[in-house]
Amino acid sequence: MPVAEGGVVLANQGPATIRSPFAKHSFVGGNVYMLELLKNFGGELSVQAGTDHFDATIDRTLAQLQTQTATIEVVQPVLTGATLNFDVIVDVLTGHKFPTSYPSRRTWLHVTVKDADGQVIFESGGGRSGWRHQRQ
Repeated sequence: MPVAEGGVVLANQGPATIRSPFAKHSFVGGNVYMLELLKNFGGELSVQAGTDHFDATIDRTLAQLQTQTATIEVVQPVLTGATLNFDVIVDVLTGHKFPTSYPSRRTWLHVTVKDADGQVIFESGGGRSGWRHQRQ
């Protein structure tokens, strides 16, 4: 972790203890909504960070959610008649943050199968599911 310049106040309650040197930390989760609330109501909540800090954290959070959460790989697709079978390998890049054990957090796989002409014949996990038309 890179060493930050200056000192940092350890807590906003009690004596103003300043620690120096200290290492910069960047922890992001997946809750952009809460970051927006803290940013927008920071005065009322006695939040110390400024809106520019929240904007940077929101950007890092969105980057993690969109590009640094997991990778997926389709392995050994096999078409037998009208049935397509394949395995999917999910490599989680965020440790226990994917998606966490909190009950309302879910993850799903959006699968799209296209025919030789590029027409979607099956889609699941994208809000519309099931066969689009019969395979010819």
